[in-house]
Amino acid sequence: MEVKKGFIERWLVPVFERVGSNRHMVVLRESFLLVIPIILIGSVFNILPNVPGLSKLFAPYAAFLTSITQITYGAMAVYLTILLSHNLAKSYDLDPINPSIVSLIAFLVSGLTLKDVDGVFYLSMEWLGPWGIFGAILISFYATELYRICLKRGLYWKPPQGVPKGVGKFVEAIVPEALILTPVVSCLALGVKIPTVLGIAFRPLLKMADSYPAFLLALFVEHLTWYLGIHCFAAIGPAYFPFLISNTAANATAIAKGLAAPFVATFETYFGGGGGGTGDHFPLVLFGLRSKSKTLRTVSKAALVPTLLEINEPVLFGFPIILNPVFFVPQCIIAPLCRSLAYVLTSAGLVAKSSVSFFAFVPSPIIWYFGTLDWRVIPWGLLIGYILPGIGYYPFFKVWERHMVQEEAKNMEQEADMR
Repeated sequence: MEVKKGFIERWLVPVFERVGSNRHMVVLRESFLLVIPIILIGSVFNILPNVPGLSKLFAPYAAFLTSITQITYGAMAVYLTILLSHNLAKSYDLDPINPSIVSLIAFLVSGLTLKDVDGVFYLSMEWLGPWGIFGAILISFYATELYRICLKRGLYWKPPQGVPKGVGKFVEAIVPEALILTPVVSCLALGVKIPTVLGIAFRPLLKMADSYPAFLLALFVEHLTWYLGIHCFAAIGPAYFPFLISNTAANATAIAKGLAAPFVATFETYFGGGGGGTGDHFPLVLFGLRSKSKTLRTVSKAALVPTLLEINEPVLFGFPIILNPVFFVPQCIIAPLCRSLAYVLTSAGLVAKSSVSFFAFVPSPIIWYFGTLDWRVIPWGLLIGYILPGIGYYPFFKVWERHMVQEEAKNMEQEADMR
């Protein structure tokens, strides 16, 4: 066990920490966290016409509610472009206003599609939503990095002294913005729409990300990183969560148009199969409440409500789970296998595909229900998030309980000898 622990601390922890601290990974993580509230607002308007018993009430307002969904889900790549550029510019201590504006312009121009209806031109939203996410990432990073290089290398007009600050910023931005937009406009003039090209290029990856092996691998990495004491979002969030969020938005867009939801792996499917945070620790807390170990009873009492609400840090650090060889198998193997059943159930049609982003500190069957509006997720969620993990954890809990009881007895003897 010590050999395994040494390998983990020496090799795995530095790798995940390096990935999680990469500038662009941090920006991706922060930006996607900020775009989730926008999706959540859109979810409300997507839920209302589909809530059992309310569909007839909201039927006359279906078109209006759909338009709200379109401007949230349907324009997600627009908001993401601004957030990515803003956060990346701030990470370089740049004023984020100009980079954010030019990034947005570059993104809108890169996939520009106008429709002429009776002499009135309308901007197509085809690539402004989930299908434009990867274009938004590339263009915002390209525009912001080139803007930074221009300022660093002096490729800008320096305003004379005494010029007001606002005018100075305007003059300073002309050359960098021209250099940024020229290649984008040239691509458009040649008929190359960057979001379209990236969308086609990423379709195989989208299919792979929507597969069970990819879903299971992400779960294994998530549980392993928490076992190492590293927040999972730092390690896999920037790599996998864009696909999950994009899939959720694509499902919502499809359903709003009266089509079938195309994706199984979504943000809600991913988080809807767990019970008590990453590692399904709520059953472990229930065991701890009746433990022979005073330490485990104390930790479990403090962790009961937070863990029910998917906040499991008291268990991770209190039992502890982190770098504890006894809990490696249930935390890093059994728990992700149980949670992966959410994909299996959804793929088999036993649970509806998620089309609503509902991510909050509530028990996972409820999160999953609001993500699907399918009552069948409640019994399935209890089974795969609580019952099966409980069965898997119990023997390992008993091993750790015996160890803790022995340690407590030794401590009491030492205290008695000191007296």
